[in-house]
Amino acid sequence: MTRWIVVNALAFGLGFAAIMQVVNIIEFGQLEWSENVGTGIRAYLARPLSLFAAGAVLGVVQAMLLKTENIEILAWTFTTALGFSAATLLIWPLMATGNWGDTAAPIEPIVNVIGGGTFAGVAQYFYLRRQSIYANKWLVFWIAGLIVSIFPRAAFFILFPTIMDISFSWPVEVFINGSINGAVAAAISGAVFFRTLGTAKELK
Repeated sequence: MTRWIVVNALAFGLGFAAIMQVVNIIEFGQLEWSENVGTGIRAYLARPLSLFAAGAVLGVVQAMLLKTENIEILAWTFTTALGFSAATLLIWPLMATGNWGDTAAPIEPIVNVIGGGTFAGVAQYFYLRRQSIYANKWLVFWIAGLIVSIFPRAAFFILFPTIMDISFSWPVEVFINGSINGAVAAAISGAVFFRTLGTAKELK
């Protein structure tokens, strides 16, 4: 269970960093991170590709630990990446209305975490179902974990820099942001997830 929490913390942290890196490469043609949001086809194209990259990171890191559960690495990775990229359906309308990147509210991390994470979970649920593993309860706990994870993440970035008088670089902040979300979601849903996989193996 501890390994699962660590794995998801690492995967979400790296996945969030991948989102920013891919966006800046495609949208602005640069490796450096920009706080601006571009316009035009490159800006819109950057969203699904960056989310796909984040989902691929999440999927492959999870799958490495799930090999003992008969989860196929390539199938799990592609399924997770495809699901995560479906959050584009939420982002494009926000971009079109000027509400993506130009507001004080933390819309982007919330949409990436809850939107991307939920779509990835749904895609994983259907993958498991094709393997005759019915993970309905896990999916509910996973989504609940994603939602709950927003609060400790917010508390960390409000309290920690003030108490410790420490400021983070943007890449570090993005990684920590994702890591907290991934760790909390995994902690809340992990026990149910592995019980579900264990039950499925017993039935086989």
